[in-house]
Parts: sequence; C-alpha cells; structure tokens
Amino acid sequence: AVGIGTAHGFYEGKPEINFERLAQVNAAIGIPLVLHGGTGIPEEDVRKAIRNGINKVNVGTQIRYTYLKAAGEQIAKMGPGAHTTEIMRPVRQTVAQEAKNWIRTCMAEGRA
Repeated sequence: AVGIGTAHGFYEGKPEINFERLAQVNAAIGIPLVLHGGTGIPEEDVRKAIRNGINKVNVGTQIRYTYLKAAGEQIAKMGPGAHTTEIMRPVRQTVAQEAKNWIRTCMAEGRA
C-alpha cells in the first residue's frame, strides 16, 4: 500500500489524496498497488486512483458496517425470537449489493 492520504476506517470530511505521489510511485515501481481506506472515498477519486495504478481497494469498514447495520435492522424488525437464517437472508442480500456497488465503482464488473 502507498501512503497517499488514505487510512482505514471512516473519515471526518473528504480525504485529501495525493494523486501526484501515487502516479510517481506507480511509475517508479511498476507493481500492483493497494489503496487502504477506500471506505468513504468519493467514487470519482477511487476511479482516479485506479487509473493511476491502484489494483486493489480495501473497503472492509464499509462492508462490516453494512453487515452490522442490516443485521441490527432485521433483528429489530423480526424480533429476538426470529431464527438466524430468517435474519441473515436479507442481510446477505444487502451486503452482496454493497459489494456489487464497489465492484462497479472499481470498474471491475465482469473481471474475475
């Protein structure tokens, strides 16, 4: 991972990404680069980072948050007596949609 102004977790405000440094590092080393702290970075900045050498975008915070929020909502909706599989079916769909959104943001649809 390169140090260009991103960090794991949620940001307070918009992160200031040093795209010039990213381009310089990419040109100098020519190996796949990782963007740590992709959660909360605007879509256009994620795509700009990818165009400048980023090959992997870490968004674990967003995926975890989506999972926990969806699980909490389902438990509140269905009640504590609901079976785990009943709760997790819609949670899984919500998390899968979030992952699909990130795949689209990263311009990786159809690239396995």
